[in-house]
Amino acid sequence: MFEFNEEGMILEKRKRRRHYENGNNEVNEDRLSYLPEGVLLHILSFLNMEHVVQTCVLSTRWKQLWKNVHTLVLKFSCCRFFTYKHFALFVSKVLALRDNSIALHSLDFDHIGKMEPWLLQKILSYVCSHDTQLRQLKITVSNDSGLIMQCDFSCQALRSLQLSVYPRVN
Repeated sequence: MFEFNEEGMILEKRKRRRHYENGNNEVNEDRLSYLPEGVLLHILSFLNMEHVVQTCVLSTRWKQLWKNVHTLVLKFSCCRFFTYKHFALFVSKVLALRDNSIALHSLDFDHIGKMEPWLLQKILSYVCSHDTQLRQLKITVSNDSGLIMQCDFSCQALRSLQLSVYPRVN
């Protein structure tokens, strides 16, 4: 089905305006879907990854968009995970499914509480594999500092490093 403008010209199908009704039966236009991908990725960079991944259900355009974000915000305190195990599995899957050809500019990992060393090691390995583009790294954990100190922080582009290591919680 085609739409026509005021001059009778056919509008392309992809330029059709998407509309939805709110509770007052007013028709509103979905302008967010027409933003350029770079703008959408910038907006997503302010959200926790749990919410970023949830955007994949919005439409086919958004289905793979979360894999291209340049900022990973992985905070257990902001999420609604029932257990640490669910959070660890989520983090592991995000790191595995994210498009590795996309530069990682910022990583913010925050987890205070019991944590298995393999998760921190996986995050640090991921950071080291993206060291040429990484500009900002923030890690807040309660763990032994040994794992963090073993990581080679020779990231060429790193401009900001914030490490907060609290005593291990028993």
